[in-house]
Amino acid sequence: MRNEGEHSIEKFAFIGSESVGKSTMTGIFRNRFANNPRVAILEEGAHLFFLSHPDLTDRSARVQKQIQDFVLAREQEAYRPGIKLIMSDRSVIDPIVYAQVYDTAENAARLLGNVADWLSTYTSFALLDPSGVPHDMGPFRKETDEERLVIHNAFGEFCIKNNLPFVEISGSLQERANRVEKILHEQVRDKTIFENSNHGSWTNQI
Repeated sequence: MRNEGEHSIEKFAFIGSESVGKSTMTGIFRNRFANNPRVAILEEGAHLFFLSHPDLTDRSARVQKQIQDFVLAREQEAYRPGIKLIMSDRSVIDPIVYAQVYDTAENAARLLGNVADWLSTYTSFALLDPSGVPHDMGPFRKETDEERLVIHNAFGEFCIKNNLPFVEISGSLQERANRVEKILHEQVRDKTIFENSNHGSWTNQI
């Protein structure tokens, strides 16, 4: 059940397929708001989940449900007194989209039902375009280039179908960071959040 505090905090999540720069973008904005106690930056929940559950390797709805619960709990913990902005690497909708692609529509619908009331806590989603981004295979990454595109499209279709606000982010890393920065300035209601944060040269560290 949501509370009033969850509606007074802006929350943005980077979404998309594997190896499209979600963690890189999260790191950029962790630096951007490094000295701002009113901003919470959340690392990728699925990666942390698999680090603590190395025996789980499949993409079943059962595993996606566990990931979703893990990510939801971390987001809920971020709603602390004084926090005005949350930026997250992935979100609770990721397991739903992956279930749509790799499992069944019925199981995806169950995952959606689990978090239906939580979706309104997101201000917007930043969907990162895989075009032009090298596919860096890591220990938990399994997607082919073709699957990356399928999953990317599935995220966009899911957001449209469920009336979720999202912006597709493309271009160079610098262009992507600048685009997200512009979106934050446009959509964050409390403009004082940008005070006492890293300005000017923050994107030069990309």
